[in-house]
Amino acid sequence: MADQLEPGKRNLIKIAAIAGAGLAGSLILPSALAAKPKKREAEKEGEVTPPEDLMREHGVLDRVLLIYEAGVRKFASNGDFDPTIIVSSAEIVRDFIENYHEKSEEEAVFPRFKKAGTMVPLVDTLLAQHQAGRRVTQSILQYAPGRDGDDRHRLVASIQSFITMYRPHAAR
Repeated sequence: MADQLEPGKRNLIKIAAIAGAGLAGSLILPSALAAKPKKREAEKEGEVTPPEDLMREHGVLDRVLLIYEAGVRKFASNGDFDPTIIVSSAEIVRDFIENYHEKSEEEAVFPRFKKAGTMVPLVDTLLAQHQAGRRVTQSILQYAPGRDGDDRHRLVASIQSFITMYRPHAAR
């Protein structure tokens, strides 16, 4: 199912980035033309375009997924893996991915597509995935500190669910 959603999701991200850049461009174009040297100076200072910002945010998610995958490998081989690493990673997901990145999509991007009647089923699917991801993150936070076998099994299952849901999203 993730493979079926990927082309539409990529289009959604591209359209959102283009729309955001177009809106920003229409607001700043007159002053930008008058201040071309300043723009070049800003680029040298590290100004980030909306598509680059989005890719950086996906890079954060990709790194958390790598940590989760390493944890699952350790757990599968009965190796020791510090649960605070999993907790810290899940907190990054909750605070940055869910409460910032996904919330921005939900508040700024998705309503535009719904209003335009464009890709509404895809937007609805992404909203449902965001909600499911939040539930999985909550279970990771719940089970990560546990040391017994049942909690460890629930933790691994939750992490594997999260990886399955988000690995296609983080792919570039």
